[in-house]
Amino acid sequence: MLFGSFFAGARTQAQTSPNPAEPSKPIVNAPVQQPAPRMDEIIERMIAREKELMEVLSDYHPIIETYIQEVRPDMQLGIVPKSDYYFLGQADFRGRLRVHTLLESEKKGNWVWRYNPAGFLQMIFIDRGAFDKLHYRFTYIRREFLGEVRCYVFDVLPAPKTRGRFVGRIWVEDRDMTIVHFRGTYTPAVRFSLKTFEDEYYLHFDSWRTNVKSGFGLPSYVYSQELERPFRFSNPSFKAQTHLWGYRLTLASREAELSKLLVESSATS
Repeated sequence: MLFGSFFAGARTQAQTSPNPAEPSKPIVNAPVQQPAPRMDEIIERMIAREKELMEVLSDYHPIIETYIQEVRPDMQLGIVPKSDYYFLGQADFRGRLRVHTLLESEKKGNWVWRYNPAGFLQMIFIDRGAFDKLHYRFTYIRREFLGEVRCYVFDVLPAPKTRGRFVGRIWVEDRDMTIVHFRGTYTPAVRFSLKTFEDEYYLHFDSWRTNVKSGFGLPSYVYSQELERPFRFSNPSFKAQTHLWGYRLTLASREAELSKLLVESSATS
């Protein structure tokens, strides 16, 4: 009946037209444009999506692999490699962030400092505990394509009188308001931990997420580096890459996954 009613209306219009020589023009309904979301709405939806991600991640235990290359300055070559470290484990998001190692032994540093695999895992989050408008200030910068993904770009700063928070830039996908990329560091750069009774150093990093399921991005890659040492005997200068995969794994299957990795490595060598 929809098509019949349309053509019947067209014939009636042609018969009652004052100028029969001019054919009647069918009325085409223009698509209704949705109003652009307001900045407050974008920020609220972005915060809600980030909280949803943290809830979803609590059910996952992906493999996390971190490769660290320490570097030193050279008068002729600039920055050159000095030593390297490698961590392979399985992430645990329940409660405090943990990485269950999949290696028999790991060299984490020396008597002055040491690397913490869970610290690199932390960089997949902007703020795991308080990412909201109470603790942060958001400044809209522009719209931008990140590859083929249209994004809103925001600068993020901790609210006044807040410490230990993220400062940097975030890219938010413009359909579902999902954060797909962020770049920055945590403040302050150095702080003393009462849990370990030692200084903790925060790094500059780039964190990326991959759309592995419709409308949802899971952390997949982090690049971090710290080339300027604030003190002579503080943290070393280094670059690091962290990869995450195997989100369908359970904690009980991590040893089987390690065996699979070793077998595939032997087969390709």
